[in-house]
This record gives sequence, C-alpha cells and structure tokens, in this order.
Amino acid sequence: MEHKRKHGYKKLSVGDFFFIIIVLSIFMYFYIGFFSPDPNIGSKAKIILWTIRIGFPLFMLVLLALYLGIRRRRIAPSSIWLLLGSIIMIAFLAHPFISHFYGARVFSQNLDEYHPYLQITPKDISIPDGENTKNAFRIFCLGGSTTEFPDTEGRDWTTRIQELLQNTYPEKHFEVYNLGQMWYTTLHSIINYSVNLRHHKPDILIVMHGINDLLQNADFCSYSFASFAEDYRHFLGPFSRLVLHRSFLQSSVQVIRSMWYHKPRKVIDTDIFPGLVPFARNLKTLCDLAKTDRIPIILLTQPHLYKESMSEEEKASFIMLKYEAVGPDSRWSIETVRKGMNQYNNAVREVAKKEKVFLIDLEKSVPKNLDYFTDEFHYQDRTYDLIAGHITTRLLEEGIIK
Repeated sequence: MEHKRKHGYKKLSVGDFFFIIIVLSIFMYFYIGFFSPDPNIGSKAKIILWTIRIGFPLFMLVLLALYLGIRRRRIAPSSIWLLLGSIIMIAFLAHPFISHFYGARVFSQNLDEYHPYLQITPKDISIPDGENTKNAFRIFCLGGSTTEFPDTEGRDWTTRIQELLQNTYPEKHFEVYNLGQMWYTTLHSIINYSVNLRHHKPDILIVMHGINDLLQNADFCSYSFASFAEDYRHFLGPFSRLVLHRSFLQSSVQVIRSMWYHKPRKVIDTDIFPGLVPFARNLKTLCDLAKTDRIPIILLTQPHLYKESMSEEEKASFIMLKYEAVGPDSRWSIETVRKGMNQYNNAVREVAKKEKVFLIDLEKSVPKNLDYFTDEFHYQDRTYDLIAGHITTRLLEEGIIK
C-alpha cells in the first residue's frame, strides 16, 4: 500500500485546468475559421476542408489525452518526445520526394498542349487528299470554347452544320472545320488564321468571339499579373499554371489559407471596358484579312445566359464569376458581366455594319435559360441543334451557299 501511494497517479492542478481552457480556446478560434472558407474553392479542396473539420477535433482530443496522461504520470514524457521526433523526421525525409513528384506532375502535365505564342496549341488542320475533296466547299469556324466544345455525345455545332449542308446539297462535298480553342480571343484567332489557316484558302470564315475578350478586362483576376494592356500581354490565362508554378508546400499553404477565415472579396460593378477598343480592332483585322483573301467572313454574336433577372439556380451555374473573373481581393458582379457581354455583342454588330460583312445575331436566337445553357456560356445538347440550324438557314437564305 505504501508503494502504491508513493508512485500513484498525480491529480490535476488548478494550473492544468487553466492551461487546458486556454489551449481549447485557441483551438476553437482556429477551428471556427474553417467554417468561413473561400466560396470559390474547388471540389478537391472541399474534401480537404471536410477532412480538417472532422480530423482537427479528433487530433485535439488525442493531444488532450496525451497531456492528461503525462500530467497524471500514466505516459512517460520521453515517449511523447520520441513520437514527436519520429514524426518530424519522417516529414523531413518525405517532403523532398513528395515535392519532386508533385512538381514533375504539375509542371509537365499536358505540356504539349501549351504554345509559346498562342498559350494553348491550336488544332492541327489536315486537309484530306483525294479527288472527292479537291472541289470541297470548306468552312473554317474560329472562336473559343463555345465553338470548340462538343455536346455529351461528342458532336459540335460545326459538325451539325456540315451534315445539314450535305443533306441539302448531296451533290456537293462540304467540310466544316472546328478551329475554336478554349481561352482563345480575337488576338489568338488573328495569329492562328495568319500563320496556320490562311494558306488553306477556305470558302467561308465564321468567327464567334466575345467571352474571352471580355475576360481580358478583369485585370484584377488570378490569371492577370498587370493592368490591362491593349495587346493582352497582361493576361497569363492558361500559362498561369506554368508561370505561377508553386512547390508542394506553397500550394498546401495556399489551399489552407483559402479555407480559413476568408475575407469576402470586393465586388466590382462597372460598365467601362477598355478592351472594347482592341476587340473591335481585332475583328476588323480579321475582316481585312478575309477581304484580302477574297473569302466571305461571317461574324456571330455570342449567346449567353446573363439577363436582368436571374434565378438562384442560374446563378449557381456560373463559371466565369466563380473561377475566372475572380482575384485574391476582387470579383466582378453579375451586372458587370451582363453589361460587358451586351457591349461586346454590340461591338460585333457595329464592326459587321461598318465593314459590310455578314452578321448572324446568334445571341438573339438562343433562349436565356438553363434548358439551353449548362453555365453562363456553354450549351445543353439541344442548343447545338438550334445554333447549327439557325446558322445553316441564314447561310442558305442569304445565298452565301448556293
């Protein structure tokens, strides 16, 4: 009995209780912060966030149990120091390997998709050989992702136009090329047409731009590194994945910071877009190039979902306002993008009028609701049929294709 009392468990002191209360208060401050994350974090980050929300309390319970075990002499302090030292040692040994494989994966991932001048490598156009294609009627379609992307079955609106024309004139051979590329602006299309496409001498050039050129005005966003410049040099776009390359540790810290006590961004509400000047100039340049080559050029206005009154479901579908026109401290308002798209489409209409080229006002043909849009700009499957049908009908009505 004497021996048991001498080496028995130690009772907690008042100081221990105060220490535990202070530590728990600090823990609560940090823990509550993870319930105010950046609303724009991605799905992977949300998994990490919920892991922290569930795992952090468990971690604190383990620490509390260890502290109580040490203070009550149930656990030897040397065991804790040994455990801590082992964890630190493993972390130091593992970090170089994790950083190497993480960096190699991020930096070299799809590196062949990047182009030193066009950011994203343009599509390689291959004109088929053979007697059947010598007299083919070729249409080149330029634009961004709303030209490039297909429907859920892999069919885009350019393919549909080819099918409709072929059915209308079975004696002719039509080839409609989808040369749109995500992120591409009018400036990209000028370079791409001049360098890669012009010598193929298409019979018609169809151009639809607006969204990506509008985004160039968001010089506060994470894809930009300077104030707006008319030659778009301020905008990294997809190159930001390579230029803003971060180590594994830096990326981890950035992700955690975005989850903890996120400060709401300043909402920018404006109807002034300096990019309208180069946008109109670039469209005119494309028209001049086509006229020089004696190729009919057709300008399309850009369909979009933005309107004066939008439902919560429609707002929840946004992509540009969640991930693109967003910077560390600022973001565009819904009204800003609506005004911007209206001004850019009006600029397309004005250029077509001044340059006396054919305009298809596609924006007015696509209803502004989620039956036709998956987000602000990209389409539901039914929309591809609508767009292809409208463009084909106009081409035939105006006698551009006979």
